[in-house]
Amino acid sequence: MSWLLHDVAMAGLSKALDLIAARERVLADNIVNVDTPGFVPRELDFTAELRTALHRERAAPTAARARIDRVRGSLTRATRATPRRDGNAVCIEREMSALAQNSIHYAAVARLVRSKFRLLGVVISERGI
Repeated sequence: MSWLLHDVAMAGLSKALDLIAARERVLADNIVNVDTPGFVPRELDFTAELRTALHRERAAPTAARARIDRVRGSLTRATRATPRRDGNAVCIEREMSALAQNSIHYAAVARLVRSKFRLLGVVISERGI
């Protein structure tokens, strides 16, 4: 019965929620440091790494959960903003936009998780499990 809750799709969704939350902390840190001289904003990118782990599931499904669990993303310095005279490179408009987009991603993935649980509820009630 545990396979209902621990399949590869749920592992991928769970990992995505964790990484999106981690990205939110990075963005919040950038925003908090908007007035810190010399601060260089960071960004957390994990989409390609997570996508690769999920696509490899087809080739070796038994190792898929372990691959998904190992996804950490890469934390890098954001290079898009030009530093001000005090060396701070935070562009508050860019950070707020990224934060809003990140929140939308989190809500979308959370909706998918809810849908999966609803589907499981239907299966359980139909089968009398």
